[in-house]
Amino acid sequence: MTEESTQEEKKAIRFKKKELFEVMLCETCMKMCTDYCCTGNVSKSELIKPNGRALVTYLHNKGIKSYDDAGINALFYCTLCEACEAHCRPNVNAPGFIRKARAQVVELGLAPEPIRELGLRVLNTNNTLNEPHEKRFSALEDLIPKKEKAEIVYFIGCFSSYREIEIARATLEILKKGNFDFCVLTDE
Repeated sequence: MTEESTQEEKKAIRFKKKELFEVMLCETCMKMCTDYCCTGNVSKSELIKPNGRALVTYLHNKGIKSYDDAGINALFYCTLCEACEAHCRPNVNAPGFIRKARAQVVELGLAPEPIRELGLRVLNTNNTLNEPHEKRFSALEDLIPKKEKAEIVYFIGCFSSYREIEIARATLEILKKGNFDFCVLTDE
């Protein structure tokens, strides 16, 4: 074998950059986080695990592969529970990059339809449930103090205002019976 043919052989078996990245990712990560990823375990999909989401994000940001439906779904299936971060040996902030990747997806106009619908609901009615904003506290008015400042501000939220009213009522009753100095934001 000549030196020239040896050089040609070496060139023929080289990995492309994106292939090398995939190999490096697989070899360097112990993937301890994947055992704790609730959505990854339920779906049984490698793409819906933190390392799959990282790969989708990396490939897009390096200009190798644009976000596609499967990658976008993988990003939005994440519950941001942070279990992956708690078990990550390289200490990667996966929830942080997932949030940023989601923001990119939204900015590109590629957000899944349910996410777009949710955003429109918030813009139109100030809540995710598409309920009339002016009726937010109608079932709780008897327990809400009529003041704007206090030591404690109780953020009731959409679900406790519209769907799980008994949670808000119980919390307000505890705050009242405990003589806590509290108020509720008039416009959450």
